[in-house]
Parts: sequence; structure tokens; C-alpha cells
Amino acid sequence: MQSLAPLIKAGLGMGPAAVGQALPAAATAALPLLQRLFSTGTTKRLYVGNLNFQTKAEQLAQHFGAYGSVQDVVIPLDNMGRSRGYAFVEMDTEGAESAVGSLNQSDFMGRTIWVNEARPREERPPRGERGGYGGGRGGGRGGYRQRQQQDDWEQQ
Repeated sequence: MQSLAPLIKAGLGMGPAAVGQALPAAATAALPLLQRLFSTGTTKRLYVGNLNFQTKAEQLAQHFGAYGSVQDVVIPLDNMGRSRGYAFVEMDTEGAESAVGSLNQSDFMGRTIWVNEARPREERPPRGERGGYGGGRGGGRGGYRQRQQQDDWEQQ
């Protein structure tokens, strides 16, 4: 995040042309991201679930474009580079509300898609604190037998 700090400072209050002249070419590639970070909030991010795994971002942009101006489409990929079956579409507020009302539970590429306003990701504890697989008391079959013996003893 430290590498973005100079870009953010340089990009504040400047138009795209001025930023393009003031920053190197690599920095101007980050300009759309910076503009989205500092936008006035006239867009909404939508969650689109149950997508066909062959769906491309251009197809979603075209499909949602009928309801308003699409700013961005993101289809998350797994470790193998395959679609996870959902996407995020960012579009203008009025178009987003219209798209949710019209496209939720509609057919797209042979599947019934779910469309609703995206919610922030829930906080999760770090991996090491969740317990893990079996280790410690009660893991595996031995723990089950131990609990069963304890239950039998308590019933006597």
C-alpha cells in the first residue's frame, strides 16, 4: 500500500490529463483505480451469483448495460484460473436498482442467476485460531469414543 501513497497524493484534485503529465506511464495505469477509490459514491456494486462457469466479463457488461452504465465487472478466479461461478458488477445507482429488480432470478446463459447489492465481506479470525482438522482433544475417532464412554459413565 505504500507504493500507492505517492500516487494518491499526486492524483488528488488533478484532472486525468494533468495526472498523465505529472506521473510516469506506469502510474497512469493506476488512475482508474484511484478515481474509483475517490469517487463520490454514485455507483453501486452488485453481486451476481450462480453464473455459468464459461461467462466472460464482456458478456456480463453487455447484459447489465441494458439497465445502466457499467463501470466495472470482476469475475473472481480460483487457483487454477477457472471462474468461481459469481461476479461483481459496478454500475450507476439507478441502473443498479433497475438491474436488481429485473435480473434477479432470471435466466442467463442457461442458469438462473441471483442479483443483489453486494455486502462487505465478513470479518474472519486468522486461520490458526479456528481450530483446524482434528488436532487436540476430540479430533478423529478416538475423541468420539472418549465422549461416548463419558456419556455412558454419566448415565450410570
